[in-house]
Amino acid sequence: MVHIQWKDRYNINFMEIDDQHKSLLEILNELIDLVGERGDPEVVAGIFQRLCQYALTHFATEEAYMAAGNYPLLEKHRGEHGAFIQKLLELNQAYDPSDPHLLEETLDFLKNWYLSHILNSDMRYVPFLKAQTPDPGKEP
Repeated sequence: MVHIQWKDRYNINFMEIDDQHKSLLEILNELIDLVGERGDPEVVAGIFQRLCQYALTHFATEEAYMAAGNYPLLEKHRGEHGAFIQKLLELNQAYDPSDPHLLEETLDFLKNWYLSHILNSDMRYVPFLKAQTPDPGKEP
């Protein structure tokens, strides 16, 4: 299965968030492989769970940065995060390696959400973070 490859344009230039985005991508790619190979439902459920746990950790970090940057669309962004977790839970519950339509829906959702969320939603808060929140871990 084709992985999502990290590209420099996904960087928001806050090291902690970029590193978390990369880690999230690694888990997503692992899940993409398993779903694409019609992996064992118990193994897939474990990866879905890991993805949900890591996403929650990442979302909490990201939302703390947004709050510190006085990002006016924080609640809308939180809603997107919540919708992502909800959809992951639904896909996990519905996972059936014998249903090609569901497998395709799962793969499309994972790829499209990740790329769209970073390139659109996350990029909107960057100017607020840069104006209000220095990132001590930012690479020079």
